[in-house]
Amino acid sequence: VVVANFQPVIEPLEALDLNSKHVFEPLFDADPFLGGEEDGLPGLTKAECEVVEMLKSEKAVVKTVRNQDWTSFLNKFKPEGDEGKGERLPGPGERRKKGDDDPKGGDSSGETHPFNSFVTSTSLLPSCAKKMRCFGSTNEYATGAVFALPASFPNDASEDDAAKRTRTWSWPSGYSAKTEFNIDHRGNLINGREEALVPLSRMR
Repeated sequence: VVVANFQPVIEPLEALDLNSKHVFEPLFDADPFLGGEEDGLPGLTKAECEVVEMLKSEKAVVKTVRNQDWTSFLNKFKPEGDEGKGERLPGPGERRKKGDDDPKGGDSSGETHPFNSFVTSTSLLPSCAKKMRCFGSTNEYATGAVFALPASFPNDASEDDAAKRTRTWSWPSGYSAKTEFNIDHRGNLINGREEALVPLSRMR
């Protein structure tokens, strides 16, 4: 029965006295690292264990993908043509010089790429993603992708230098970068976004 202009009185639930030091017991009991290193990670394949280790050491970033966007997202990786060679697309502020890149997948260094490269946003989770506040709806974003960060850097300084050289931007958690609205036609950050950049080594 619908009654016009009737506003029901809803009694809110009592506030929970919780803070960051409290533990969600079911999740804590399922922690695969509580068993000790000698127990390993039961039930996981070797590849899955490698992913867990990267997330534990914060050497991987993640991206949630809207359910209906998976096809277009995966197609970005797929090289065109039968030769299966990807293309390195220019990053922010880069201009493709004529003759620099081979349209079949090679570049000026002679290196070939198995997939296309493209610019996209990702998130660096805290170790094991513990106490991470997640946004979005599981109905619209049921899952995502994990990207391993390059493992060729001997220390944090060399990684930070490479990120700066390649214009790999990173901001602290909660910062509203909105690069689609805060970048000029030359690929430079504006409106204080460049000053707010934080290197990966400081965020870990």
